[in-house]
Amino acid sequence: MKHLIRLVFLLLFFQQVEQASERLKVAVAGLNHDHVFLLLNLYKDKKVDIIGIAEPNQTLSNKIRTQYNLPDAIFYHDLPSLLKHVKPDAVLAYNPTDEHIRVAETCLPLKIPVMVEKPLATTLSDAKYHTTPIL
Repeated sequence: MKHLIRLVFLLLFFQQVEQASERLKVAVAGLNHDHVFLLLNLYKDKKVDIIGIAEPNQTLSNKIRTQYNLPDAIFYHDLPSLLKHVKPDAVLAYNPTDEHIRVAETCLPLKIPVMVEKPLATTLSDAKYHTTPIL
């Protein structure tokens, strides 16, 4: 059921992107979740602009860069470096689940909306620590 809810959310999100008169400019935090391929296919179909990708795994970056003919200039080793160079409409987190909270902590103070596909807290300790507002 959780997977169905996530899929419905992603489909609704991407439907909004498709209906927008101007393409959404997004940055991507990580490339290791399979759901990133929905976004990459929208990029390939010219329905969304990917203006930055933060991925520390060079092998994975190279594979995706080649497969989707992405320009070298949009790849960064980490999200803070990416956000120093580009101003996305939103950041989509496709990095490991336990790192989603760092994406939120980086983007939200900058007033950049974030989409994560899983809960921000992956442990009880994280949930207790992050009970205060990030903003």
